[in-house]
Amino acid sequence: MSSTSSSKAAPQSTLAPRRAVPPAPSLGASILVHMRLQQLRLRRGAKLKLALAATLPMVVAVALSANLGDDAVGALEGGYKFALFLLLGYLLPFLFASGAISEEVESRTFTYLAARPASRLGMVIGKWLTATLFSASLLVGAAILMHVSALAASPTVFVDQLPLLGRTIGAVLLLSAGYSALTMFFGALVPPAAGIVGGLYLAIFEFIMGEMGPGHLPLLTMHHHALLLSGADPNLEPVVQLPIAFALVTGFTLVWLVLTALVVVPREFREGSG
Repeated sequence: MSSTSSSKAAPQSTLAPRRAVPPAPSLGASILVHMRLQQLRLRRGAKLKLALAATLPMVVAVALSANLGDDAVGALEGGYKFALFLLLGYLLPFLFASGAISEEVESRTFTYLAARPASRLGMVIGKWLTATLFSASLLVGAAILMHVSALAASPTVFVDQLPLLGRTIGAVLLLSAGYSALTMFFGALVPPAAGIVGGLYLAIFEFIMGEMGPGHLPLLTMHHHALLLSGADPNLEPVVQLPIAFALVTGFTLVWLVLTALVVVPREFREGSG
């Protein structure tokens, strides 16, 4: 009896234990995964090189203008406004964010990314954070280099203008986050024409309306509020309180980010067509 029972029990003991299904990654883990993937893609691509090629001449131009002219502070303020808020402030987030979703759709890799355990919401936030990080790093670096190269010859003025530098850094950080969310939304909404639609919106609503809009229309743009927060344009009109400007830029950013998530999370993108 004992030998018979032991022989029956033997096969049961050799059965392999069932493997438990691993839990889905948390939102934080999903964000980190997509941030690493997007950083790798940007570092290996041509966009980072193009961004550097556009940024460095602006720094040199501001340095030459400040050192060869009679008003270094005025040249620095003008350089901040033109280089950081009228040129690079648009270009860098557009480069890093407009194709974050659309390029995945057009290259037929979106289906692969969406099939991974990492969530689509994590994809949206991770790609947005990466675009913001890349564009903000270049803009902040450019602002610091402009300040140093323009005012290094006068230590007193250098120190006196540090608040201007601090405000400018804060403003370009906010603007990078806002424009990255904005351009990524249009890239996700219309993948085949991501650059065209996002570029037109920036040109018409942010640049033209922000710089030349009559009355209070500029208050509807992130450009106007970021420039107001920076203090780089003392003659800027209309003016609102700085906390209100900060809240509006932050609110616009969150709206664009939520809209991007609403487009990406439930949508079934057709490979190669968007």
